[in-house]
Amino acid sequence: MKKSKCEAVADCVMPAEDIVGKILSVRGKLRYTQGVRRDDIEDGYADCSSLMRWAYKGAGIDIGEDTAAQIVSRAGVDVDCVQDYRCIQINGGGKKGTAGVRALCRTFFRRTRFPMPDLAHLKPGDLLFFTGGDKSRPFCVGHVEMYLGGGKIIGQNDRPYRGPTVKDMKAYIDEIGQRGHFYIKTRRFINIY
Repeated sequence: MKKSKCEAVADCVMPAEDIVGKILSVRGKLRYTQGVRRDDIEDGYADCSSLMRWAYKGAGIDIGEDTAAQIVSRAGVDVDCVQDYRCIQINGGGKKGTAGVRALCRTFFRRTRFPMPDLAHLKPGDLLFFTGGDKSRPFCVGHVEMYLGGGKIIGQNDRPYRGPTVKDMKAYIDEIGQRGHFYIKTRRFINIY
């Protein structure tokens, strides 16, 4: 039973396979861009958040335009998050500039050693959010990936290669952690039974 429009997670009863399948249908076909063409998925362009938005929009779910909107969207619920993340939710104040934000994020995560999502909480179609470096964004968010199941994720971030690409979640989190970007939390936008 699909609904044409979902106002909240409780309203969205549909198979996660529909959303996951939509993302997988464009695997390796898209060029990465954050420019004006980021929403031209049918023409072969996307960034991470526009790709997720496109997949959910096809199911009638508005998750927000970019990672900053998606991580706080009322259409979703948090299902897993880093404990005590408030120390890097800085939205103003603190050191100025991207370098200061990254330094603050690195300081926190050095203590916790690349936090990982709890696989017991994750379902296919869930969105995993990661830090970037822009202090004006909630939680310093800068990237999103979709959980596929079995410890795999998919997302559009592999410049200059065509994406989206499927990755091992734990290996990816360790790799981006080495570059100063970290897992924040997982959000669910559909009700999975």
